[in-house]
Amino acid sequence: MKRSNGRKSFFKKYNLEFFVFVLPMILLFTTFFIIPFFESFYYSFTNWTGISSNAKFIGLRNFVNIITSDDSFIKSFKFTFEYTAITTIIINLFCIFLAYILTKGIRFEKKLRMAFFLPNTIGLVLIGIVWNFILGPLAYDISQKTGIAFIDSHWLTNPILALLSVSFATLWAALGWYTLVYIAGFEGIPIALIEAANIEGCNAWQEFIYVKLPLIVPAITICTFLALTNGLKVFDILWTMTRGGPGEATQSVIMNIYNSSFNSFLYGYGVAKSILLVLVIGLIGIIQVTYTKKKEVEY
Repeated sequence: MKRSNGRKSFFKKYNLEFFVFVLPMILLFTTFFIIPFFESFYYSFTNWTGISSNAKFIGLRNFVNIITSDDSFIKSFKFTFEYTAITTIIINLFCIFLAYILTKGIRFEKKLRMAFFLPNTIGLVLIGIVWNFILGPLAYDISQKTGIAFIDSHWLTNPILALLSVSFATLWAALGWYTLVYIAGFEGIPIALIEAANIEGCNAWQEFIYVKLPLIVPAITICTFLALTNGLKVFDILWTMTRGGPGEATQSVIMNIYNSSFNSFLYGYGVAKSILLVLVIGLIGIIQVTYTKKKEVEY
């Protein structure tokens, strides 16, 4: 009996039953993510083409070439930072405002929430194809029939307009999910705090700035982190809308890595770029989360 109790307490202490249930997922994750990651880390120090069976170890040469002589990669990084900055700011500001409106008890509130969330049920590839058609052939046809030249402003062939166009399409695609997070943040604020602010004489603007906004900082932390990381690793919507054009004006880092690895057959070189991107995303993510966490308040 004592041995049985000891064995039972051992299982209970270390939650081995739980471990048995998650073991299949751990094996799958290790097989398809952990092992390939370390293999790729090794290949970043080689000249492997992705096709040949032999890969020569070349040390840090790939990383040195990327930093010192790969102008295309540096340019793609610059565009990716611009795109990420624009989308992160626009998405969060617009979705905070939209969530605030949708928690004020306006008419058709539930239907509006559902309508704004609908784009999230569509894949980004399909969204990119749709917006490519709207801003390309459709805009041209409407401009020809109405005589309004502004409608066909070469949205996807002008470098500046292309950046703004893909940023707008990203906002449209992400609108519902981020708004939903902010709605949860607003609805989680205790009513007693709002009533106390009203008793103290706060108007709607003061209530929003000094009461509601500080209390939804946890939601801001989540949404900002997701917008930053998604922006830095964007690929699908850009690929379907612009293919990195005109020229390389809208080529993201991931797109540049894809071209190096699978079009130029420089797999080791492409993996080295991926590792640099992972380091940048991790560093930016840590800085952003650390900063916004300090702004959170308890209630």
